Amino acid sequence: MSMKTVLTLMAVVGLVLAAYSLRLHEHVLSADEAQARHACRHLCKLGIMDATGATDSAVAGLANAVAASACSAMDDETRLLLDCRDRLLGLGMSVSTYRCVVRAETAQAARACGEEIR
Repeated sequence: MSMKTVLTLMAVVGLVLAAYSLRLHEHVLSADEAQARHACRHLCKLGIMDATGATDSAVAGLANAVAASACSAMDDETRLLLDCRDRLLGLGMSVSTYRCVVRAETAQAARACGEEIR
């Protein structure tokens, strides 16, 4: 193997390691089912998913507060969770969008993470 080949291979490996260090691969990889479920539970806590269906503003506020505390304990087979999961996976949520949603503190910040969060 010549020195030119070795240096070329070292440069390629360096570029790959730099891309992983900058988390560029997260923009390409799709989130898996467990990540989509976790994102849906977090969206439920933020109030983006209407878990109650209440229309009166006072009742809706109380119902959403109660529902937000129950979001993390939501069963994996709940229709609301399954619909959210299917929508996020169907739209191709990336790992970087998942991380953004999970780190979001407000509903507005979560909506800014990606087009699939509505």
